[in-house]
Amino acid sequence: KVLPVFESVYASLGVSMTGAAGVLLAFGQGLGPILPVLLGMLAVGIAAGVAVWRKPALRESVKVRFLGKFGDRGILRNFNNARFVRSLALGLGSGLPAEKGLELAQELLSDIPEGAERCAACAKAFQSGGDLAEAMAKTGFLTPARSRMLRLGLRSGSGDQVLADLANTLMEEAEAVLDAAVGRIEPAMVTVCSVLVGGILLTVMLPLIDILSALGG
Repeated sequence: KVLPVFESVYASLGVSMTGAAGVLLAFGQGLGPILPVLLGMLAVGIAAGVAVWRKPALRESVKVRFLGKFGDRGILRNFNNARFVRSLALGLGSGLPAEKGLELAQELLSDIPEGAERCAACAKAFQSGGDLAEAMAKTGFLTPARSRMLRLGLRSGSGDQVLADLANTLMEEAEAVLDAAVGRIEPAMVTVCSVLVGGILLTVMLPLIDILSALGG
């Protein structure tokens, strides 16, 4: 819609748009006829998304596939760690032995294959005679520094409280990471759009300025 206006200005000066501006103009003119097809594809995609959302079986299938591939990575891994530690804290605080607490915590992440594997590895490391704090550090649920905090808490008899505090800290950190990621989306979109618009205007205006300068000379 914009570049054809500049094309008419160029034509009134007896020249045509070339270079990057000409390529963009040709691309826009070629996009026009297929725009209904693109809109139709978009409508189909939206309809498919609505169908998946309204059908529990389809929604569950998509969820299983997503969690199977990305369920224990990035931000989701941070939330999994917080959920696991909180579940274990509740178990120990209820008087359950650590083995039973680990078993219940493992069930919490049973729908996330990689998370369940880490839970199983943590339980196996602990049952083989290892330290609970060390097992959680080896499987990535706690950092070494927080593992030492838990070890001290277990020795002093306040392991459940230390785990509860660590779970709250992990959850707060995970939410902060999520908020930061969401907060970066809008500035990134604005930046990309500004760069695109600025680039298009430069490819059009700079040659036009040169032409007007030559005519004025």
